[in-house]
Amino acid sequence: MKYLLFVMILVFLASCTNTKTKESDHSTVGDSVIESTTSPLASSKEETEEEETERISKDRFEEDQKAFSELGSYNGKYTLLTESDGATGTLELKYSGERLFEFTLSLNVAEQCDGIVEAELVMDRTQHGFYQGGNCYLHFNFMGSYADGTIVEIEQPDKCEEMKGDCIFSGTYQKTPL
Repeated sequence: MKYLLFVMILVFLASCTNTKTKESDHSTVGDSVIESTTSPLASSKEETEEEETERISKDRFEEDQKAFSELGSYNGKYTLLTESDGATGTLELKYSGERLFEFTLSLNVAEQCDGIVEAELVMDRTQHGFYQGGNCYLHFNFMGSYADGTIVEIEQPDKCEEMKGDCIFSGTYQKTPL
């Protein structure tokens, strides 16, 4: 019953839509009317494959420039959000341009672990950054700014040789207010 009602509403809405009228050119020859329509496609220049490739490249470049221009806003010091007693984690980011950040990531949990990574981070166009050095792989997700501050999430899927002890760098890091 609901399906039938839904179909009837769609049919009603479709019949109520305003249809566009074609531009027509009427001419008469004798008693008959000759109608010619002009198509908007016929009057516009078709794009060649080379022009299309160039346009797509230009559009992508402009999108990349916009996405990458916002990366500088992530410069600063971040603190690990944790409820663990004795755990302190910090992240410092410095955007050096060309999709690269210099970063220092440290974590210390009293009498359990201690680690620090100082390196470069390569960003992609989706606000994700990646670091791999030795047997340490880190995935950075630049989450944006919220009422409480700018957020960067870090995932460490496996052990990291820079970490002494049984801890991982994974967590949510919030930008420290100036």
